[in-house]
Amino acid sequence: ATDFNPASLLAVSYAVALAQDNEAQLFLLHVIRSPERHRERIAIEFSVADAMYQLYEMVPKDIEFWHRPKAIVERGNPSERILEVAEQRDIDLIVLGLRQGSDCLGGSPTAYLGWNTACKVIGHATCPVLTVRT
Repeated sequence: ATDFNPASLLAVSYAVALAQDNEAQLFLLHVIRSPERHRERIAIEFSVADAMYQLYEMVPKDIEFWHRPKAIVERGNPSERILEVAEQRDIDLIVLGLRQGSDCLGGSPTAYLGWNTACKVIGHATCPVLTVRT
């Protein structure tokens, strides 16, 4: 799962290497938060295509895979959608990028929303979750 921040870009490189080494299918997921207003809904329609493009651009072109990577763009709550997609697609491993800062167990977990999402995914995933910190 990625939100296109630098930490998630690093996580993608780990996910690509793991998929390649294990001859596994790579799914790249981006979740667009549900819009609150009509104007935001219109902007999101245009951003889905941009997100799909960015997902495919994250994968190096010179790497050969056993299975072609698949990009997925969902709408809704990021942690909920990550967990639902992982369950629906029978995902074996979720890879998330995290910026350094607070953590799930202490500090200020709401200081960076990404930590809140990661904590929920780690706590509720039915498969292993690999977190990559920058």
